[in-house]
Amino acid sequence: IQKATFSYPPPASDKMLYLVRAASVLEFTPVYEALSQMKFYRLNPERMRRTRPSGPGSLLRSDGSNVASVLATLARRSPEAVVPGVVSVDKQSLGSEERLVFRQVVREGKRYRRFDGSSMSDGTLRTVGVLVALLQNAAGDGAHRRLVGIEEREMALHPAVLEMFMDILREGADDSQVVVTTHSSDMLDHPDTPIGSLLPVTATDGLAQIGRVDDVGRSAVERGDFTAGDLLRMRQLRPDPAVGTSSPTRIALFGRQVADEA
Repeated sequence: IQKATFSYPPPASDKMLYLVRAASVLEFTPVYEALSQMKFYRLNPERMRRTRPSGPGSLLRSDGSNVASVLATLARRSPEAVVPGVVSVDKQSLGSEERLVFRQVVREGKRYRRFDGSSMSDGTLRTVGVLVALLQNAAGDGAHRRLVGIEEREMALHPAVLEMFMDILREGADDSQVVVTTHSSDMLDHPDTPIGSLLPVTATDGLAQIGRVDDVGRSAVERGDFTAGDLLRMRQLRPDPAVGTSSPTRIALFGRQVADEA
């Protein structure tokens, strides 16, 4: 650091981000705490279905590979009924290893059969991962994150699970701010997805823009002419053009209103 706006800056290191060192400075502490309390998930079903060495389950990994460990720590609630016919999901210990195991209804009357994760679809495993990612915040085990991001959750999502999935998102939002990236018109049309909660993203000439739905789209939805899903299908779901101008609208995070800068 050759020049700094504060006295006695911490020394820099090429082995870690400077923000880690700067967190000891009072002005940078809130930034560090906010960023370190975010968690983003891009779940990998192939890794989730594998048998893996047993380990502590304090926090779900970004790819969901330790989902069985974290599932075992959820004392308040188990992600049951992740797809029609599945009645429970548990961790199965195999000596020093562990894996997911499902109990599912089969044709012979009301009998159940057990299936390990290698027998389940990508959509089922992703659903389990999302439920665990959101429910672990409410477990009270120190794994709380102020912001949880889920990337493209609807891939291979069973349509019958959408209602339950939206319920879980709503419940998860009681403990954290939840951000979901999606290309699903069904999710956008759900009554629990008001137009004011949407932040469309566009990319033009290499420049990405994100912001509230523009006035034209918002008015069309509020009048009932179209739904947000309709706008997505027509490629008319766009951010407010004020994004990227000299006076952009700043979005409040963590429930705190951030004043616009002049």
